[in-house]
This record gives sequence, structure tokens and C-alpha cells, in this order.
Amino acid sequence: MITTINSVNVIDFFFENGKYLGYAYREVDGYYVFQSSLHQRYGFWTSHSLRMIADKLDELNKEWDEKVVNDLKQLNREQL
Repeated sequence: MITTINSVNVIDFFFENGKYLGYAYREVDGYYVFQSSLHQRYGFWTSHSLRMIADKLDELNKEWDEKVVNDLKQLNREQL
């Protein structure tokens, strides 16, 4: 399980054992992205851990993604 702590413009990610994983922030397109705290030379990510991070990002991005999709559908209807 991934837990999060919100701070100003950043959401910190922690693994269930309290290990700090990194943070998410909003990119210019409005979607949250994840920045790992692990340097490439140290440590590794299991597929299970990556899925949990991806699931948490999907949860964070759900509302924004729905807005983007709805806005695009509306724009397409107006152009017809």
C-alpha cells in the first residue's frame, strides 16, 4: 500500500513500511507525475511497487482526466 502526505504543490509517497519513495507534482499539462527518490544506481523497483505507484497516480489524476476528456468531447461537438 502507498500512503501519501500532501504539502504545498507536492504529494510525498511512502511505502507501507514508512520508506520514502518520492513525490508527485503537477506538470504543466495538469497531470500529476512521480519523481523517484532513488538514484538510478541505488535500489530497484519491483513490478508490484510500480503498479502501486501507478494506481496512486491514476487516483490523483482521475478528476483532472475526466475534465480533460469531457472538455475535448464538448469541443468536438461544437466543431460538428
